[in-house]
Amino acid sequence: MDIKVRLTKINEKEKSTDSSIDVGVSVEGVIEEGSVFPKKPTVGRPFVISTYRTSMVKEILSENTFRTHNSVYKFEFLN
Repeated sequence: MDIKVRLTKINEKEKSTDSSIDVGVSVEGVIEEGSVFPKKPTVGRPFVISTYRTSMVKEILSENTFRTHNSVYKFEFLN
């Protein structure tokens, strides 16, 4: 079964690319069953939901927040 996820950027050091989302913006999507990407944020791997991909996860901050090179994200499982 696909896992529905909401990913919200809650902080960033600097805007890294034109394609990155702004602080406060959420992206909703799915982690497909059988995906080669982790089902939750994992240090050293990008976190991918549907067509949105973060940069490499640098640190797990809490059960539902993580830090990449320039940003901090909160994620929520929706199902």
